[in-house]
Amino acid sequence: MKFTLYDDHIPLNGKLIYNMQEYSFDFIAKDEHLAQGGMTLSIGTLQIEVNIEDRFLLFPWGLHAYTAWVKGSLPQVIAKRAGVKVTFGDSVKAGVAVKVDTDKTWKTLFDPHIGWICVHSDNKFDQYQNVEFAEGSIISLHESQIKALWLQPSNHASINF
Repeated sequence: MKFTLYDDHIPLNGKLIYNMQEYSFDFIAKDEHLAQGGMTLSIGTLQIEVNIEDRFLLFPWGLHAYTAWVKGSLPQVIAKRAGVKVTFGDSVKAGVAVKVDTDKTWKTLFDPHIGWICVHSDNKFDQYQNVEFAEGSIISLHESQIKALWLQPSNHASINF
């Protein structure tokens, strides 16, 4: 699996929300017909919707229980607004979820002061290339591989545990 940045691709506009009662993220796209996916990348039960035709990342969604998060301090994340395309060695069919880096342990850190949630496989944040591929959603890449997913739900002020 390889991720490639495309400067000329516009990130998906919408609203990322976190529902504490359902332990899940949802993304409400401003233009629903632009948010047609067909397959997902999965980090545990957290999903990144992918357009099946052009393989651009669309938005994050899915179960990701705050009860497993750790509160802490995150660095300020600066990201370029662009598109990110994923390519696979094998063909992928619609409806399939492809697991991301299954050999790594992914952790979740929540910084309530800035409202960012970071799902990461390591914490070498200063080495990453950060790309905002959807509103409130940043993917961190290093050597064309995903290293972190940064999420800032529009209702982050209401996340309290």
